[in-house]
Amino acid sequence: MKKLRVVIFFLLSTLMAACGFYNPNLRNSPMLTKAGEVQANAQLGRGVEAQAAVAVTNHIGIISNFMYQRNGSLDNDFENRKFFEGGIGYFKNSGIHIFEAFAGYGHGDVELLNHSNHSNGERYSQTGKFNRFFIQPAIGYRSKVYNVTFAPRLSYVRISDYTSTSASHQHSAQGLYFEPACVNRIQLHHNVYLTFQTGIAIPIDRGANEVPILQMGGGVGFRMNALKQ
Repeated sequence: MKKLRVVIFFLLSTLMAACGFYNPNLRNSPMLTKAGEVQANAQLGRGVEAQAAVAVTNHIGIISNFMYQRNGSLDNDFENRKFFEGGIGYFKNSGIHIFEAFAGYGHGDVELLNHSNHSNGERYSQTGKFNRFFIQPAIGYRSKVYNVTFAPRLSYVRISDYTSTSASHQHSAQGLYFEPACVNRIQLHHNVYLTFQTGIAIPIDRGANEVPILQMGGGVGFRMNALKQ
């Protein structure tokens, strides 16, 4: 059993390890219910993330996401990432069924310092920016206590102002990624909920770069003027 836990930990660490210039953020699947609803949450994933959503009408919503990630130190592997995006979409939440579809745009800044070979101390750095366009439909189920959606996000990423001190560590300028996730919520109170999700990211065209395969995160959120369940 102990060996099995070690293997599982190793596999998860490998899957979640930063291996690309572009790291997908958590999915914002707000599960809005009616006009005037406002919600926000804070989560821990690969970094610190914040998500917000507003229902402008009974079927039109606006979402925004922010991610900040700073790991390591300048004496070792180091990464500094900031990303912000916004989107607009349609939702319909009737009875136990959830349907929503959002599209949007975001901008990120990335700074990386890596040891490509720890035995000889070789180091290389990468810096740059990226823009991302996304489409994210979702379907799901809701109850008094538990809500869940499956959100298969499709992202187009374009990298700009990219520099690297290593000829062997370069990234193509653009790529398409399939990023499905299962987003879960547990209602603690009418206006307070826990949220957690698991997703994957898959490059789906020849121009796409490597990305961390697995994304996981969770946190707490609140919503106001929501439909009572």
